[in-house]
Amino acid sequence: MAVGRMAVLALQFLSENADPITLRSSVAGKSYTSFTRNDVVARPANRDLFVLDPDYVEDRWRSWREQPTATGFERLAYTMALAPCLALELMNRNNKKGPATYFECPSWAHIRAIARPRTRTASGPSGS
Repeated sequence: MAVGRMAVLALQFLSENADPITLRSSVAGKSYTSFTRNDVVARPANRDLFVLDPDYVEDRWRSWREQPTATGFERLAYTMALAPCLALELMNRNNKKGPATYFECPSWAHIRAIARPRTRTASGPSGS
């Protein structure tokens, strides 16, 4: 699927062409990382959710498509949504709209809704 391939390519680019940097957060319990290349710094990524491992994402995405489950999906979806944004920001420092539009794409909300466990009540389904 194209979205998975785009995330994997972005992660490969970040792994091979960018330097990771640790960011300091003033919020207790939060830690962030970013990437830099040619004096450009990308937006922050939550270190607890972002996985800089193309093989992990490729394997988990394939597994999730075969058997959707909420287990571990938050990290996968976060990484797949953010990786292309980070890579695009480092490739073209003047293009802030492209990564923002991709990140805001409604398909991510749809994918998350599919993965969220649902329960049925007397009034109908919940969890959406």
